[in-house]
Amino acid sequence: MREITNEILYSIKRNGFDMSNKKICAFFGHGDCPSTISDSLEKEIISAVKNNAITTFWYGGYGQFDALVAKAVTRVAKNYFPEIELVLVHAYLPTSPKASAHTSDISIYPDGLETVPPRFAISHRNRWMARHCDYMIAYINHRFGGAYQAVHAAPKEIPIRNLGSLQDFS
Repeated sequence: MREITNEILYSIKRNGFDMSNKKICAFFGHGDCPSTISDSLEKEIISAVKNNAITTFWYGGYGQFDALVAKAVTRVAKNYFPEIELVLVHAYLPTSPKASAHTSDISIYPDGLETVPPRFAISHRNRWMARHCDYMIAYINHRFGGAYQAVHAAPKEIPIRNLGSLQDFS
């Protein structure tokens, strides 16, 4: 499914994270999503682990959707699957330990992102996540914005579960 180059593996292993043997779910959603999706989000995470052998969950750490994701994955890990991990994928190089102090188990910074102008860093990070995951859970209601662009960039064989109203990403 995903193609992982030696350069990407080196970058991630260098940061203490080896994704070569993990099944990864990436999250993308509108920053203004309602907290009422929390239960549905938790059910989708449980389903991803049970039905798709997902072990690792990537999120970006910005906005309401990502806050709900971090809480839901943490709850699922605590209550059902202690082996799963939540990974914060940085768009910018952390400048201090506090900058990467999120609720995630680990954080990574995709190799090559340091050459991207800051105003494009989030969209580049999102495309990287979309191209290197095995599964997606999203909250998307319209065909514009960063969340839609990221899901639209995913290879066609990546399963996408959308908790929002938009169902066709072509």
